[in-house]
Amino acid sequence: RLFGADDPIGRSFELGDEDERKTVRVVGVVPDGRYSSLSESPRSFAFLSAPQWERAEFTLFIRSVLPPTDLREVLRIQTDELLPGLPAPRLASFEATARVSIMPQLVLASAASVLGGLALTLAATGLYGVLAFQVANRVREFGVRMALGAQAARIAVQVGGTLLWWLLPGVALGLLLGHGATQAAGQFLLGPGSTDPAAIPIALGLFALMALIATGVPLARILRLRPGEALR
Repeated sequence: RLFGADDPIGRSFELGDEDERKTVRVVGVVPDGRYSSLSESPRSFAFLSAPQWERAEFTLFIRSVLPPTDLREVLRIQTDELLPGLPAPRLASFEATARVSIMPQLVLASAASVLGGLALTLAATGLYGVLAFQVANRVREFGVRMALGAQAARIAVQVGGTLLWWLLPGVALGLLLGHGATQAAGQFLLGPGSTDPAAIPIALGLFALMALIATGVPLARILRLRPGEALR
C-alpha cells in the first residue's frame, strides 16, 4: 500500500503524529489482520518493538491448561517477582474477548432468530387455519366421494397436493427475498458467507417441518372420516 509493487523490505516510512513523528524501517511483512473488531476492514498496521514506542500497550497471550483462577495467581506471583509494584494483569479468555468484539453481530443474530421464529409460527398457524377451514367446509363432499368408493388416503393426498400448489409461490418469493436480505446483511456476517450453501436447505427443512405439523391435524381428520358421519 505504501510502496506499490516494490519490495518493502529495507524501505523506510514516517510514523506517528507531528510532535512524535519518527522514521522506521521495514524488516518484515505480515498478512492483513483485524485488530479492533472482527468485522473491521483490513487497514494499515505496523508492529514496533517497545523501545521504539514509548506509549506502547502490551497484551500477553498465554496458552495454558490451568483453570483461570490458578493461572491468575501464577501470573500475579510472576509479575511481583519480575516487576514489583506493577498491578496484577487483567485476565480474560480469548473466547470472551472475541465475543465482546462481535457483540453487535450476536445481538443482531439473536433478534433475527426470534423474529424468524415468530414469523414461522404465524405462518404455520395461518396454514393450519386455512386448511382446517377448507376441510371443515368440504366434509360432506368428502363423505359423498368416500361413499362412491374414493379412498380417504387418496382424498388426503389430493388436498395436500392442492396445499402444495398454494405454498410453492410463497416459498419461491421467500427464497428471492431471503437471498436479497442475506446479500444486504453480508457485511455483518462472520465465518459463513452470505451464500452459505447449508442455509437454504436448513431453512427449507424447517419450513417443511412446520408445514407438516400444521397440516397434520386437518389431513388426519380426513383419514379418520367415515362416510356415514360425514353425510349426517
